[in-house]
Amino acid sequence: MVNKYLIILVFFISFLNGAQNIVLTTCNEIQNSSARNQCLKASLENLLIKEVLRNLDFVNLQPEEPATMSVGINVSRTGVFAISSISTPNFGLARSIHNVLKSIIPVGEYMDEKKSANSSTFQFDFNFILKSDNSIAVLDKNDETIFVKRFNTGKEKKEDKSDTVDKPKKQLKDTDDIPYAVIEEAPIYPGCGELNTNEERRDCMSNYISSMVTNNFNSQLANNLGLSGRQRISVQFKIDTNGFIVDILARAPHPVLEEETIRVINTLPRVIPGKQRGQKVNVMYSLPILFQVEN
Repeated sequence: MVNKYLIILVFFISFLNGAQNIVLTTCNEIQNSSARNQCLKASLENLLIKEVLRNLDFVNLQPEEPATMSVGINVSRTGVFAISSISTPNFGLARSIHNVLKSIIPVGEYMDEKKSANSSTFQFDFNFILKSDNSIAVLDKNDETIFVKRFNTGKEKKEDKSDTVDKPKKQLKDTDDIPYAVIEEAPIYPGCGELNTNEERRDCMSNYISSMVTNNFNSQLANNLGLSGRQRISVQFKIDTNGFIVDILARAPHPVLEEETIRVINTLPRVIPGKQRGQKVNVMYSLPILFQVEN
């Protein structure tokens, strides 16, 4: 039986859209201006960290030497993103910031509760540290670790992608990994925090994820893949105890679609992590995507 909280996304792959960008207009669908700003900030926070980790060759971290990033990002009254302040001695970090802002399309004007359009500015302060075990830790301005990227040393047993995606229960050996369908306190997507019940927050999060994936999937990719008709992509990821999306696995009819699916899921914002018995836990989330290729 398909779980009621798994999203099925149906969208059409056309050949007319423009180049690949990051679309955050889902945040503008949130009526409460404070929650909308939380959504934008959580999205930018996630994008900045993930972009740095994609640019490690340029960042060139030295063991146990923090690389600092301090940046203010302004969203204008018309929804345009721009740097308002920046401080980092590391070229790779500065490059990552510019890459993120260059990729985000304007979100458009947002009318707050008073029917006026306002600008917003978000401040981010991170330290990136290469640890002795070859992992990378990201610390916030309070020196709290908010994200850890662990790299495969080659000694770990390689996972079977097909088994892991289609049969997620096999990888739930750690009791801290709780399926999304049964989590006592579901992760909270920005904009869903004011809802009263766990079920309402689940549905709210599922709807926003659906919108984000639909808005960001690169519809140009079907051009030369030789696909036709309805296609299915199976996705599984983990929401860690800091609220970040990690360990994304995808299975699709073509490797290019798998790569694009992982890219899109990586654009999801940081969320409030789920809890089981009052403790923050990792939450497993499965997402089937159906799409139609039309000639």
